Amino acid sequence: RSGRPYRFVGANFWYGLLLDAGRLERELDRLAALSVTNLRVLGAIEELPPPSAHAQPAVQPRPGEFDEAILAGLDRLLCGARDRGMTVVLVLNNMWQWSGGFASYVHWATGEAPPPMRSGASDEEWQAHQAYA
Repeated sequence: RSGRPYRFVGANFWYGLLLDAGRLERELDRLAALSVTNLRVLGAIEELPPPSAHAQPAVQPRPGEFDEAILAGLDRLLCGARDRGMTVVLVLNNMWQWSGGFASYVHWATGEAPPPMRSGASDEEWQAHQAYA
């Protein structure tokens, strides 16, 4: 940062925007007590059609439609991290089916159903998902 090495202890706190206010505060306090200074957080979760397994509820269930309650949860998380001197790395999209990601946008743009992705997917199913997305 600012031309100097930046060393940190980080955590994958992808689900933070989905937590209720009380649990969010407890988890942020615990992370701070563990000297965690960086959080990786999902900034978006897009809806995928069943039977794909993905995080619920979606931030964006349909193109251009956003769940204001979840966005308020993201605001709470960002404010709570700031208040504890933490840095947040906000993930806006990815290849993983569990967060919707690129596959949701392909589905919305083409109408083509994505390959089904369930818990315990085989390597072939992952390859098909990546090719689709």
